[in-house]
Amino acid sequence: MKMVSSQKKMIQNLKIMIMMLKKENNRREESCIEDESNLGQLVMERSQEVVNKFMDTMTSLAEKWAYLGLNKNCFEKRLDSILNNFIELCSDAEQWEDTLVGYLEQEKVLMLKNLRNLTKDLALPDYEPPQSGGFMDMLNDIMEKHEELQFIKKERFSKWNELHSHYSSLCNKLGYPEEGHRLSTTLSIPTEAALQELQSNVMELKKTYSKKQKIYIQNKRSILQLSNDLEIEPDSKDVVKYTGHEETSVILSDSFLKDQESFMRSLEKQFVNNEKNKEILMGKLEQLWEKLEVDQYTRNKELNGINGWKPSELVKLTELVEKYEELKKQNMGKFIEKLRTEIVEYWDKVYASQEEKDEFEIYMCEEECIEALLTAHEDELERLKFRYQENRKLFESLDEWQQCWVKYLDLEKKMNDPNRFNNRGGVLLKQEKEKKKTQKDLTRCEKDIRTLAEKWSKENYNAPFMVCGQPVLEFIECQKTHYQVYKDNEKMARQKTKSDADAKSRKLQNGSSKPTPNLLTRTPTKFSANNTPTSGVKSSDVNRRLQSSMKPLSPVNRELRTTRSRLQIHRLGSENRCNSTDRSRRATPCGGSIKSTPNIPSLVYGDCTKNIGLDQLIGSPPRS
Repeated sequence: MKMVSSQKKMIQNLKIMIMMLKKENNRREESCIEDESNLGQLVMERSQEVVNKFMDTMTSLAEKWAYLGLNKNCFEKRLDSILNNFIELCSDAEQWEDTLVGYLEQEKVLMLKNLRNLTKDLALPDYEPPQSGGFMDMLNDIMEKHEELQFIKKERFSKWNELHSHYSSLCNKLGYPEEGHRLSTTLSIPTEAALQELQSNVMELKKTYSKKQKIYIQNKRSILQLSNDLEIEPDSKDVVKYTGHEETSVILSDSFLKDQESFMRSLEKQFVNNEKNKEILMGKLEQLWEKLEVDQYTRNKELNGINGWKPSELVKLTELVEKYEELKKQNMGKFIEKLRTEIVEYWDKVYASQEEKDEFEIYMCEEECIEALLTAHEDELERLKFRYQENRKLFESLDEWQQCWVKYLDLEKKMNDPNRFNNRGGVLLKQEKEKKKTQKDLTRCEKDIRTLAEKWSKENYNAPFMVCGQPVLEFIECQKTHYQVYKDNEKMARQKTKSDADAKSRKLQNGSSKPTPNLLTRTPTKFSANNTPTSGVKSSDVNRRLQSSMKPLSPVNRELRTTRSRLQIHRLGSENRCNSTDRSRRATPCGGSIKSTPNIPSLVYGDCTKNIGLDQLIGSPPRS
């Protein structure tokens, strides 16, 4: 510090001296000589003026001394005294100037040294004094440069102290150790790079503090809300620890925020557990109410004041469950009957196998109502519900397939019904479209079932998903196979019935000795090889007519048949025309169509059949 004060004092004295020299130099600027070679001549001229003045003065003194009549000894003493004073004055003047020049030279060297040290400390380029101009100009430039660097040094120190103060404050608020960003000594000058680094660190700390402050405020609000929902006192130790500080006074260290978040997570977990506990209690209460057939008014009255899942509300729910549990024990038999009904319903929902039902049958037949029996039923129902809920999508897809399958079988039955051709209004087309849509729905459902079953199998160690005691895909294929077998059996039964009827008719026809002409009947245009109708005539009529044809036709009967009333014959012709219009067109081998001739009644004469026209039927009978 003493050295610094001495330097300051020296610089101040030097400034004063330079100011004085500047003033004298300014006064002589007007008469400044541009050429340095004339400087000696100027000195000689000025010295000559002084010498002349001195000689005039000495002449005047000599005259005065002579007038006084001083002796020689006294004259010499006075002359020597004046000359000695003049010589001493000139010597003092020269010595003073020599001292000034030496002092200024010494100060120049010292200031240059200080200037180089400043440039080095400030990390600036080295300073070189100007070589042009005089000594005073050089000294003046050095002084100005020194003042400039001193100002820069002061500004840097001021900025460093300000930034370091912010840095220290932010480190304390964030709980960071104050490491780095320290000057090596008190006299060290911070560089521009150090200032920029410190400033960037301060900006980063500000961002971090702002971010952590937001997290703290958000966590604080959540903790206060959760504390209110969980009925925790706001002045409890943990709540005060993590929420009882102002945002600007709390130390937002990483450990503090971690502990605060951990405490908030514990409250959230407790909050979620309370919510789950309420759902469980409400589920039990709803089941008890359903089993006890409690009306809605009583339920709303019991739940009055229970809107959330605060601890006090959970206590009330627990008391309600205990209350109705006691009532359940008093109505255990009724409960068991309801549970058995629900179990049977869920057996159907999950497609339980007969073995699975038989395993529980021992409990279903038990009549003594005890707690263990009730528990067994509840466990079985809970198991079935869990299985259904866990595989709900698969069971719903299987139910949809079953509905489509039943619909498909119904449509098959309708389409195999011969009477459906008597319907009008596009019913056949509608049935065909509905059948195609049902087949598409079946394919889609089977695809969904296969996907869900494979997924379930992968999650359960490649075990198949069982329904009705067999894998679900085999269950579907089994139903298809059974239906196909049923169709094949039905087809075989029809074929057998038809073959039996054909064999019987052939036997009857072959057994007749002399066939006679039959009654005038309406028959289709096509006949089988044994002269029996293939369609449109019942088998009983065929047999009756065959038997009647075996007897000889008497003249009376022949006359009665030939003289049938014209009205009946006309009606027969009209009916035959109506039947023929239903089959008005039929396909040809070339892809076209032709009109079919109407069915014409035929008369049987012996072994031949003759077709007659409608005009012949209405007119006279054919002659034999």
